[in-house]
Amino acid sequence: MGFFDRFSPEERRWRREAKEEAEDYRREARNLLSEAKDVYDDYKEMKGESQRAANELNNLLRNYNSYKADVLKELSGDINISIENFKRFNISNRVALPSNFSTSAPSIASVNVSSMFSSMPGASFNPINIALSVFSDPYKDRDKAMDQKYAAQEYLYKVQDALNDMQILYRSLNNSQRYIEDEKSNLAQLMEKVRKIISQLNAAMNRNSFTEKEARYMTGISKIADKIKSSLEQRIISNSGDIDSNYKLYSGKIKDINNLIPAAPTVSDSSNWLDRLLTY
Repeated sequence: MGFFDRFSPEERRWRREAKEEAEDYRREARNLLSEAKDVYDDYKEMKGESQRAANELNNLLRNYNSYKADVLKELSGDINISIENFKRFNISNRVALPSNFSTSAPSIASVNVSSMFSSMPGASFNPINIALSVFSDPYKDRDKAMDQKYAAQEYLYKVQDALNDMQILYRSLNNSQRYIEDEKSNLAQLMEKVRKIISQLNAAMNRNSFTEKEARYMTGISKIADKIKSSLEQRIISNSGDIDSNYKLYSGKIKDINNLIPAAPTVSDSSNWLDRLLTY
């Protein structure tokens, strides 16, 4: 009597079906791992793109912080000298500068965009060994093959999530870069307006009389300097690659101030933008 002769026809059919199911599970597991490999390759490529984007953003932030420091130095240096001269020249209209408005170097918030990669999920490809049957018992072999399929499926989900997270990070980095470029352009526009105002105020000192409104411009410029200094001390980029919410508050205020001031401001302007700036 042979080994299989001891099983009934029905039992032999069940064992054969279990063996076929095990083969199907392993085939599915191999297909899942093949798909996971493609996804993981995309993940590695996207991670490289994200790292390059992070480096570009880091350079942009470094240059922008340096630009803002120069702006603040100008506001607390040459422009501040004009403000002080105007105060001395027009004693009846003294203008108080903010208490933290000085020529000392600002405490610029450090930026480390590479840290955002530390929380990203990693993956080492194919942790699952899809082996041939190692069980003489087809039912145990089927259960083992089923476990391999589910493990392969779980691994696929893992690398898909990793790829999705990296894609989100990449988009955030690019969006942040555009945000900073737009903000630098906005600040450059604002400073051109400030310089025009200061030039007119310097010219006003050649006259024998002055208006209260001319002195109030100084308070407005001091407010602008205060907002720029505050923005320098805020963290710009979060670990997700997005613009930090606190920084957006200061950035938004600077943009609002720029929008308040006309492109060609004049000290004699009768519009109410200065009043709005002073109460901002």
